Amino acid sequence: MPFSKFNGWGVLGVSVIGASHVRKGTDNQDAIALYQGGDFSNGVKPAMVAVSDGHGSAKYIRSKMGSKLATKCAIELAKKMHQSDSYLSSKASKGNIEDAVRHVKTMFMAEWHKAIDKNYATNPFTDGEQSFLEENCSEKDFDSVMSNHRVAYGCTFLCAFAYADLILVLQHGDGDVLGLYADGEVKEIIEPDPRNVGNETMSLCKMGSPLEIQHKIVVGDDLPVMLMLSTDGVSNSFADKIGFYKILLGLKDLLVKSDFSIGSVDSTLQSELERITEDGSGDDVTVGVLFSRNKIKGK
Repeated sequence: MPFSKFNGWGVLGVSVIGASHVRKGTDNQDAIALYQGGDFSNGVKPAMVAVSDGHGSAKYIRSKMGSKLATKCAIELAKKMHQSDSYLSSKASKGNIEDAVRHVKTMFMAEWHKAIDKNYATNPFTDGEQSFLEENCSEKDFDSVMSNHRVAYGCTFLCAFAYADLILVLQHGDGDVLGLYADGEVKEIIEPDPRNVGNETMSLCKMGSPLEIQHKIVVGDDLPVMLMLSTDGVSNSFADKIGFYKILLGLKDLLVKSDFSIGSVDSTLQSELERITEDGSGDDVTVGVLFSRNKIKGK
């Protein structure tokens, strides 16, 4: 795809506290981060969307901070990747792309560990937090947190870095990545991780190697017109995939009808997510989207 016919990806997204969390008086454990860099020398704007879902059980007492720091690290990583317009490109060899992906995963894991270690060093567990853990966790779980503070920050992670001709998707844990194509078809970009069993999901806090992070490289004709990342509270609110997929189709229609007014679309999306969590899972719900204005318009 010639760069002259494509000027990059737009971003939008909203996170809404779960209806059940509102009733219980607890916080939103989800987090979202959006990034759109300035033009490269070829006129392309790189973009990034990241969402993270903090675990809900008692031992993950700082999961809200864990998810916030995960998305913050994704932004910092996107800025570093933006420093070179050849960092990831379909024009690179397959070996070079795979090397770049491994480097991205390694940098992310290192930055997240560094961020939560700094947070804990500055703010060690309070007496109140330790009392909460003792009262609400099994002895095994309590010991696991006290011996490894990173457990307290447990969360999942979804991220997509977009360039003109390539999108890199990273995933660790549950959540969904959907692509919408010009013909109206919606596809799952990454298949569900078989390591997620029932309510137990892969977690950044348990990650022993950056290679445990799943990834997908989308290039050429496989590039969608829109890509949606969402935490599991969204898909869990629907009885079937058809209803879930309609979110992406609806967002495309909203973008076109509003002449790509991000503020207008975000406002409508927020209202829809508030309805979804109230009528559905009751969980926190977060949606982040990459979209190509030119692709949507068929250019």
